[in-house]
Amino acid sequence: MAAFALEHARELEHLAADEVSPRRLPVLIAARDEIIALRLSLALLEEGRFHLGYEITHSAADAVRRIRADGFGTLFIDAGIAEILRALPDQDITALLAGYPVILLAESATPEAEDLALALGAIGLLTLDDIANGAVDQVMRSAFVCRRLIETLGEYRERIQRIVGHMVTALDANSRHIAQVSHQMRSPLTAILGFSEMMSEQVAGTETDPRTLEYARDIQKSGRRLLEILEALAPALGSEPDQQVRSANSS
Repeated sequence: MAAFALEHARELEHLAADEVSPRRLPVLIAARDEIIALRLSLALLEEGRFHLGYEITHSAADAVRRIRADGFGTLFIDAGIAEILRALPDQDITALLAGYPVILLAESATPEAEDLALALGAIGLLTLDDIANGAVDQVMRSAFVCRRLIETLGEYRERIQRIVGHMVTALDANSRHIAQVSHQMRSPLTAILGFSEMMSEQVAGTETDPRTLEYARDIQKSGRRLLEILEALAPALGSEPDQQVRSANSS
């Protein structure tokens, strides 16, 4: 690997965390085309106001290793190496480039180059003519903005994950509470159903007048309705209806 660096990630480690902004993160140039790599590196040297450091690699394998090291702010990848990376499974290339602003380097803006940029999820396509016309400044500005957006989205994702975690915990606690209440309701419900059934069928010792008999049947009907609700909740709560109540319902 040929490496030319104004500020490497190693040299930034001694800085305070708030001093290492996206504007100071080094750039990786992964290019098999030495001409385009050289022209881009010269253009980056001219952009001193960005305080850019950069490294150049001509090997796809080394590019993968360096990208996974997660010490860069922007990736410039030429078509030669991009073709090799695109041969990786979709989930691998997505995981590799996730969190990086990627700019594809190409000699010219051909349909093939544009398709390759789309396949990589690149934020832009930079050609030799673009470099010669001073487009590196604009590209780097876009990359810095993209990097900041990626970091902001990452922060929001972490917050959402924490919120979801709290919600899952709360829902689990509520489910356990409802399951406990449901279980505690089944015992008295068994007695209500059993006694109201005895009254409605006027079993010996429970004979009563017609109006009370009608009340007993209403109680039994309501009890059975409540039992249906408890049984409907049981699968969602991970519990089974009480066998005793089920027997009372079927009798």
